Amino acid sequence: DAGGAPDEPAGSDPAGTDTNTDAALAALLGGNDDDAGLDALLGAIGSDEDMPAPAAEGEANETEDEMSAIPGDGAGDERKVDQPFGFISAPRPAPEDLRRTGFRMAIFGDFTGRAARGLIETGDALAARRAIPLDVDTVEEVIEGFATDLVLPVGPDGAGIRVSLKELDALHPDELFDNVEIFAGISGLRQRLKSASLAPAALDQLRKWGEAHGQRLAPPRRKSAGSSVPANLKLGAFQQLIGDSGGRLTQASPIDDMVARIIGPHVVEAPNPDAAAMLTAVDDALSSAMRLILHHPEFQSVEALWRSLDFLARRIETDTKLTIDLYDVSAEELAVDLAAGDDLSESGLLKLLADRPLGEEGPGGYSALFGLYTFEETPPHAELLARVAQVAAHVDAPFFTAISPGFLDVAKEDRHPLVAKAWDTLRGLPEAAYLGIASPRFLLRRPYGQRTEPVDAFDFEEFTESEGLSGMLWANPVLLVAVLLGAGWSKHGKEMSLGSVMSINDIPFHFVRDRHGDQVALPHTERNLTTSKVRDVVTRGFQPVLSIRGRDEIRLGSFQSLAGEEIRGRWTGVPMPPKAPPPVTPAAAARPADIEMEIAAPGDDGGADLDALLAGLGSDAGEGEGGDADLDALLAGLGGADDTGGDDADLDALLAGFDDAGTGPSDDGGMDPELAALLEGL
Repeated sequence: DAGGAPDEPAGSDPAGTDTNTDAALAALLGGNDDDAGLDALLGAIGSDEDMPAPAAEGEANETEDEMSAIPGDGAGDERKVDQPFGFISAPRPAPEDLRRTGFRMAIFGDFTGRAARGLIETGDALAARRAIPLDVDTVEEVIEGFATDLVLPVGPDGAGIRVSLKELDALHPDELFDNVEIFAGISGLRQRLKSASLAPAALDQLRKWGEAHGQRLAPPRRKSAGSSVPANLKLGAFQQLIGDSGGRLTQASPIDDMVARIIGPHVVEAPNPDAAAMLTAVDDALSSAMRLILHHPEFQSVEALWRSLDFLARRIETDTKLTIDLYDVSAEELAVDLAAGDDLSESGLLKLLADRPLGEEGPGGYSALFGLYTFEETPPHAELLARVAQVAAHVDAPFFTAISPGFLDVAKEDRHPLVAKAWDTLRGLPEAAYLGIASPRFLLRRPYGQRTEPVDAFDFEEFTESEGLSGMLWANPVLLVAVLLGAGWSKHGKEMSLGSVMSINDIPFHFVRDRHGDQVALPHTERNLTTSKVRDVVTRGFQPVLSIRGRDEIRLGSFQSLAGEEIRGRWTGVPMPPKAPPPVTPAAAARPADIEMEIAAPGDDGGADLDALLAGLGSDAGEGEGGDADLDALLAGLGGADDTGGDDADLDALLAGFDDAGTGPSDDGGMDPELAALLEGL
């Protein structure tokens, strides 16, 4: 049986340090070849030898013919993009105009489920979005201000369940049981089965439901557009999302119909039609209905964001100098706003960050920006992030966000040529020094269950092997970055430097049974980063998040920017990079596939010392013997004239692989492949 065990807190401080592991990470990331530190690192994050070989499926080395055979996303006319990375024609604020006397953090997220409700605003409408202060004294009121009503589409025909969320407690199964109508319907049927006079009619109704509904409902496997930037669209297609919400919103289904759809499959699976078996089927249906809500991507998005606000408010000691502002902006809105035009001076994001804060009556500029969003390693997302980076550089505040750990399944040298070109070009931009991209996510709460977080309304175990990691609630890794920066400012003020605090404790974890029947603790993170995986993260310019074995602690492996150097900010003490002039004519702008690569800066990929250090480990014999040489060879192979039409076809094929359509897995007894892979590596 899956279960949990109480945490053993590493300490009461919100941020912690560990000398041995810090030294080891310094060795890995900075070229220090201290053997003792390296041994400590290997002991803390695990050995590569225990990791399974990557699955063959999902590899990104298909031939161009194979990729071209995949249909595109079928989008209509797209906006012509002349300058994929955009430009800013507005003058950059002078340092004295920023007026930063304290440390102000801006956090962007879809706190009201805007994407789920089909709401998209850009430009001036987005720029008018109100800043909402957050601190430990007001966090509950802030969350209540984000109250929202969601209709969660489930099943292949889009049947919907209405859920009203008014406060943080409303996310708990006991509250959902009391307030979501389907549970009253299922509970009422349960009571009828226990009544001698009412049981015959109830059994007859269950039989009919079983005949009509034999397939279990399941949450869609797509990601929420509130927290994840849509990955199957090209840059010019994002604008089409405006005004298209009516066709993709779901209406709530009649309660009786939804109850029948939920219970029917359990009736079919019952061993016999007697009252006792049907009572068990109805009990199972109660648990399925609760998981259907808790694990729906739109519900998970709102729950993760609300619990993230509680997490931040209780771990960052705000005061008059250290403040947090929230902006209710979905990932989808951010993408549409930045893709609306090539001159980012007209974007709502830039106006929101520059016009009001830096005005005469404004509070001054922000010191750090955090997007509670997740990107993918695709060319359009590289273009969007380049635009984010330019806005961040314009206001001299780094932007931190997350990337899905799926990039770890494809070696850097095996990336699709279009992916390699777009992301390597992005890393070569001076503004990339203002981008911090972290991965993977970490556990935000334990699954509900008798031994973890009990539910009073009925006997409920949230975790199932078949749903695995997708049924667990994960936090965006930039929460860790925000807490660390807040701790750095609290300790050192204007003299803060990055790296003084790199870990936090009291992180939840969960126990499961492995294939041998042994109870093991899952890592705090959705991927267990061993030494070779840390290298994969670092050499791509990302910030690794590590789960420390045997402790309730996670650690940020690096404060590097996407450019490969320490991320720019007020702590660096260096001037902003020179601003690139706007193009003379849009027609002269090059597409990412046509930009000539000059990758000397990101070519360090963590430094030659890192290459030498990891080569000495001998743990990844098949992994490249020189990151720079491999990159040079890869880029050399991409040289020559480009066929724009061919690139477009290849891009359509590549993005089609990120199509979100479909439903999630049913409880068929099989183990979630991601959970199985994680267990194999422990």
